[in-house]
Amino acid sequence: MATNYGYIDVPATTPEHYAQHYGILAFATNNGLGPVHFVNESASPPVPGTSPVLAGMVAELLPEDTMFVMTFPPLGKTTVEILNVLSDLSRRGVRVYVVNSGFRLDDNAEAHVVGTACSLIAQVETELVTRRPALKSTQEPPAEGQPTHSLRRTRKSRLDEKAGEIQSLLASGTTVAEVARLLSVNRQTLKDWCESRLLSKVQPLG
Repeated sequence: MATNYGYIDVPATTPEHYAQHYGILAFATNNGLGPVHFVNESASPPVPGTSPVLAGMVAELLPEDTMFVMTFPPLGKTTVEILNVLSDLSRRGVRVYVVNSGFRLDDNAEAHVVGTACSLIAQVETELVTRRPALKSTQEPPAEGQPTHSLRRTRKSRLDEKAGEIQSLLASGTTVAEVARLLSVNRQTLKDWCESRLLSKVQPLG
């Protein structure tokens, strides 16, 4: 025989418990869904979606059973976990109602579409989460002392104040090494600065 289960993620002694209890009960009554068997936590899970009580209840739900929760967070720590739980329950023929949002995952055609969407979104989210570390590694900034051309172009330098003088000296045929000596700067630093500012062609360091 199908059973309605209401999950409450706070202890029975808290005001929030009574709010969830009567919220679920009123929802079930107003929608003609019958009596509700409540499953309560003896202590609030430190992280939403980590309760062994909830996990045990979800595992034991049978086709045609119904599960009520007040909000989505108790179903998982992340969006992916919540979607996976909803997708799993939908495949097993378990109806789910999230009272505060009015979300329904039951036996109508629209709910089947929602269940399929949950499965697809969960798969996409999982793949994206898997790819993020790899994408991050390819986007890591270059090691110190090896800036990219674009970074060099935007980084401010004390040489910017002498840009006109430097360009004039280079245009007159003065080598980078000689300009560096005149300005008391490192030759490679000056060469990198010239390239980053897209000045006229820079001569060899020598």
